[in-house]
Amino acid sequence: MKATGVVRRVDELGRIVVPKEIRKNLRIRTGTPLEIFIDATGSVVFKKHSAVAELADFAAQVAEAISATSEVNALVVDMDRVVAASGDKKRDYAESIISNELEEIVSNRKVVLLNKSSEARLVAVKRDETANYSSMVVCPILANGDCYGAVVLIGFSESAGFGDCEIKLVRTMSQFLSKHLES
Repeated sequence: MKATGVVRRVDELGRIVVPKEIRKNLRIRTGTPLEIFIDATGSVVFKKHSAVAELADFAAQVAEAISATSEVNALVVDMDRVVAASGDKKRDYAESIISNELEEIVSNRKVVLLNKSSEARLVAVKRDETANYSSMVVCPILANGDCYGAVVLIGFSESAGFGDCEIKLVRTMSQFLSKHLES
């Protein structure tokens, strides 16, 4: 474990304040779920919890099916990273930390369609990446009133932009994952 040099005391209600630098570095915001457990050495560990990551194998199968039938790259992201990736760029995106711009789109809880020809600027999927694709559609995964991540389709073909068909595709995939999160 990495030492931070910061010591915090537990208050009378059992609370500990996580230092701002750590929250910023780990993208922990108000409402971020944290899992608390004790490791083998007896240390108390706080870990960001991702319900979408728990569905990683299932999400990967769904993404593979979508990618195989639509010939695009399909991704499932939680609020921090790519949980599942499929398509010819699978290795480029698997387990990548998502960009701040994509995180903001997901947090807004709306379906977003971006084409190179549209006025809206394409956003990078992963941090420190340039958006070098021609089309993108993002659909949030909403369950029990919370946003857990998103389904993202990205296309690299200059010939055709995304439209209603791709929006329906990501909505279907998102709703499918949402149902699994709710159960």
